[in-house]
Amino acid sequence: MARPSGTSASQITAALGELGFTPLEAEVYVFLVRESPATGYRIAQGVGKSVGNIYKAVEALEEKGAVMVGEDGGNRLARAVEPSELVARLERDFRVACATTLRKLGPADEAEPDDLLYRIVDRGAFFERCRRVIRGAKRFILLSACPGPLAELADELEALAARGVPVMVKTYGPAEIKGVEIVPDPRGARAVEAGPGQWIELTADGRELAQGVLDHENRELHLGQWTQNPMLNWMAYTGRYADIALAAVRTGINDGATAERLKAVLERFRPFATPASEGKMRMVARYRRPSPAGRRR
Repeated sequence: MARPSGTSASQITAALGELGFTPLEAEVYVFLVRESPATGYRIAQGVGKSVGNIYKAVEALEEKGAVMVGEDGGNRLARAVEPSELVARLERDFRVACATTLRKLGPADEAEPDDLLYRIVDRGAFFERCRRVIRGAKRFILLSACPGPLAELADELEALAARGVPVMVKTYGPAEIKGVEIVPDPRGARAVEAGPGQWIELTADGRELAQGVLDHENRELHLGQWTQNPMLNWMAYTGRYADIALAAVRTGINDGATAERLKAVLERFRPFATPASEGKMRMVARYRRPSPAGRRR
């Protein structure tokens, strides 16, 4: 197997580790991909490990379906399964396992909203939570995002807009998503360069809030949060609406827009200017006291 340009042995081993291989199994498999078939003794020489450990690794790989073992003149030789064949089979097995898990767990009951602010530390889990929030929106999505996070969620935002749910995004670089209102921040890329990295804040219906900060390369999640806390969602919705509207007006002023044109700009925000976010409505239901007139009736 020719190693892809710029790919180190440790990167290949780490990638195989994600597929459930131990470090030694990964070394043996990579060796066999390059030099199949081979005896346990030849593999041990090639990777610099004891023959006993190599035999155990080969047996484990055979059980995983990653190698095949044959006999020639009393010698046992191992041959690697082609990487494309191995990965295709693992992918099918994974899909079947996921479907089986979902079937056995059954549909989840709709969870009652709570007031906790939850931390998310895994990058993939954070973006999957953002996708779920987007798919669950019924009234609107307001989003402020740097180019990297926005690109990761573009398909979900386009699909939501296609369903007729208003979506508005403030971004810090060129962006075009079908059906989505895009508001460029007048500061552009300078804001990202001066900031802590790339960030995202996503509010759905004023009911759910997801926000995160990643490194400047959009590879590592520094901080991820999600909440249904009604106070935080009410405040986040109100602040995000005002922030995006202000960015649109500033851009218009910088472009020399007339007063009539600025009014037209603000008219774009009508679908998002809901008088009561779901967070606010939960606060009203929880804390608002009837008026004196209502109490006398």
